[in-house]
Amino acid sequence: MEASIDQLQYNVVAFVIDLIAAILLLRTYAGMNNSRFLLHLAIGFGIISLAHIVDAVVSAINLFPGVPIDDIKRLAEKVDLLFSCLSTFFFILSFLLLWHYPNQSVRPETFAAITGILGVLVALVTFIQADPHDSVFLKTIDIFTSLVGCVCVGIGLVMIASGQKSIIAGWMAASAFCLWGFAQLPFWFDHVTPNLHQLYFYSLSIISLAAAIATIIFCTLTLPDRVLYSGSGPESELKDRPA
Repeated sequence: MEASIDQLQYNVVAFVIDLIAAILLLRTYAGMNNSRFLLHLAIGFGIISLAHIVDAVVSAINLFPGVPIDDIKRLAEKVDLLFSCLSTFFFILSFLLLWHYPNQSVRPETFAAITGILGVLVALVTFIQADPHDSVFLKTIDIFTSLVGCVCVGIGLVMIASGQKSIIAGWMAASAFCLWGFAQLPFWFDHVTPNLHQLYFYSLSIISLAAAIATIIFCTLTLPDRVLYSGSGPESELKDRPA
């Protein structure tokens, strides 16, 4: 019972943290030019927050005796894994936009290839009937996709930080994303004491928020304001319009 309450508390806190990160990224995207990658990052964080809602519901159900929690938990773990693959999809799209910066578009053939890979991963997760926590293959997909997505965003941030006055802020944001990615690796060792489990997952959430905030600071210092946000009042809007 106590363990279920702890898990419920963590998932609620983690949901709020990732939702805050998504909202802040979305707000920054709305005010900056060449910032489409921030929109994809915001969607990725939003998807991660949805996974915490699923886990919170499972933890809440676990508080009631007589419920077939094992079946529900297996379903929730698969949904978590699907959300992980989907969030990685948007993180990879963010990386591609950073790769082609300031050209904020992805080539159709590249988008098709990434979508195809996502489809294969979704099919594998859907049709493999093993418990994700007991299946080495499914756990590898979970950890590998999370690691690749975070590290790719970090590499992309380093690329656009080069030559910028705020290069230190860029490196800090990139380092936070890379740290978040490599912090997924200890998930292999999930059979540890509950206290260490809680510390590990809370640390992951804090690192994810730090990565989002560092990225927002870097983009605020680096990216140009959109015309709508460059002044206030009708005079500034008229001034910014082409003759």
